Amino acid sequence: MSMLQTHSDQLKLLIVEDDKILLTMMSHALTKEGFKVLAAASDAQSAMQYFDKARPDVVILDIDLGAGPSGIDLANKMRQISGRIAIVFCTSFKDMRFIQDDYLKYPLHTVVLKKADVVNMEKFSNAINEAVELIRESDESKPDQLHEKYYKDLTALEIELLTLIAGGHSNKQVAAEKGISLKSCENAIARLAKKLEIPATEQSNQRVLLTRKYFELSGKSNSK
Repeated sequence: MSMLQTHSDQLKLLIVEDDKILLTMMSHALTKEGFKVLAAASDAQSAMQYFDKARPDVVILDIDLGAGPSGIDLANKMRQISGRIAIVFCTSFKDMRFIQDDYLKYPLHTVVLKKADVVNMEKFSNAINEAVELIRESDESKPDQLHEKYYKDLTALEIELLTLIAGGHSNKQVAAEKGISLKSCENAIARLAKKLEIPATEQSNQRVLLTRKYFELSGKSNSK
C-alpha cells in the first residue's frame, strides 16, 4: 500500500453505502473535491471485491448495510488484511452504543462522521484527513474518538432501558428482564427521563417521548 498522504489528490478512496442515491452523491462530491474515488459499493460483497483489487488508502463505510455483515464487520476484516487502512464511518447514530453487539467490535483509530454532515465538504474532508492521521500516528494510549461521542453521559444500563422501552416492554417486563424491583425500575426510568430532559407527564406520554428519543439517538426510523 502506498504511503498515506493528507492531500486529497493523493488519497485513494473506497465508499461503501447501501443508499445508492447517497452513494452517488458522495462519490461525485469527493471526486469534485479532488479525492480519487476508486470505487463505490452498495453491499459488503462488492466492497470486499473492490478492496482486494484496489487497496485504497481510505474506506468510507456506512455502519448499517442491511442484511449481512455490517460496516464494522467490514472494517475489522479490512484491518486484518491491511492494518494501515484509514476508516471513516458514516452513520445516523447519535450515540454509537446503540449499535449494541457491533459496538463491542468497533475498531480503534477510526473517525465517525454523521450522515447529516456529508453535504459539508469541509467536515467531510477533515474527517478523511483525520482518519489518515489517526492510523498514521496510531497510539494505543490515545483515547479513541468514539468514546468522546456519548450522548449526555448515558450509561450502558440507561441505553438498555431506553431500548427495552422502545421495544414496547412494560415497566414490569423491564424490571423482570433486569432482575430488579418494579419500584427500582420506575425510579431508573424517571432518572433517565430527567437526564434526557423529557417532562414528567403521564406515564403513557413519557414512554412515547422516550421511544421517540430512542429512534432519534439510534438513527433508526420508527415509521415501520
